[in-house]
Amino acid sequence: MKSRWLLNVTGYTLAGALASASVGAALGFLGAALLPEQPVAPGRLVALGVGLLALARTLGLAAIPFPQPARQTRDVWVKGSNPTIAAIRWGLDIGLIYTTRFTFPGTWFLTAVAVVAREPAFGAAVFVAYWIGRAVSVWLGPLLMRDARETPQLLMAVHHQYSGFRRTHAVALIMGASVLTVSLVAGSGL
Repeated sequence: MKSRWLLNVTGYTLAGALASASVGAALGFLGAALLPEQPVAPGRLVALGVGLLALARTLGLAAIPFPQPARQTRDVWVKGSNPTIAAIRWGLDIGLIYTTRFTFPGTWFLTAVAVVAREPAFGAAVFVAYWIGRAVSVWLGPLLMRDARETPQLLMAVHHQYSGFRRTHAVALIMGASVLTVSLVAGSGL
């Protein structure tokens, strides 16, 4: 049973990392193709603006409507399917970032940073790091439960901790915006 879980979660994580790396690299390529090499400061200012708008939305200071798809990953994939294949499909879908609904708007800040950086490898690294942050909850979930029957209670506890997750997201946006601000002031690369 544990080896099956490990196989499924590993498949989910690797598939999501592959999808996220592909998205981040594509955004870096897009930036390199569409944005002029010089000057980069206006692009960084736009990325910083997106980050600050996402922060304002996260903190409830502004009801800025960030675009997002109105869909979740299909739970029908689990029914009648090999669990490992279903886990890989979920990882690929969620790892594509833009195919499912966002919990927080910081995704758009990462998008802007990856495009403005104009570097596919950097974009891939940013999105894989984001994916790892999302996937770690799947790895840690079993450590928080005595058995699988506690899943509903765990999900309720996560729901009740939403404000803590929102604050963590806000701190991450502040840190990202700070790094971008320092790069603007110093005139260095991302």
